[in-house]
Amino acid sequence: MSFNKVKDKFLTESTSFVLVIVGLLILVTSLVLFIFKTSSLSVGAPIDSGIFDHFGSLIGGLVGSIWALAGFILFYVALTEQKKSTEASIDALNLQKEELKLQRTELKMQRDELKDTRKEFEIERITTLIFKQLDRIDTIINSVNV
Repeated sequence: MSFNKVKDKFLTESTSFVLVIVGLLILVTSLVLFIFKTSSLSVGAPIDSGIFDHFGSLIGGLVGSIWALAGFILFYVALTEQKKSTEASIDALNLQKEELKLQRTELKMQRDELKDTRKEFEIERITTLIFKQLDRIDTIINSVNV
């Protein structure tokens, strides 16, 4: 199994979720054990900073590290998804670019066709005018001959 496959299997949101749950379980278990194993805890007694120091070091070192790893994994997953999204956006932009090139070509063809159509209309108009003039001339000639 290659490194990338192992990396892709381990660095997921579900792995982060499991790490957060494990951290919570360790935190709760440590807190319960701390409360039950520490017999010198009472409301009126002075606080023994050494006991709380050891407990804080355990929680900060173990649970903090696990949650930091979970945070790192989530950060990595977010960057990976952003990279995929960016690549998809680039692909979409390239497709739009190609589509615009095709539209530009199509518009040029339409312009050329409109120029040809305009020329045909001009020829038809001139032809119609010539025939109208010929018809008038014929009418004038016929009226003079009568």
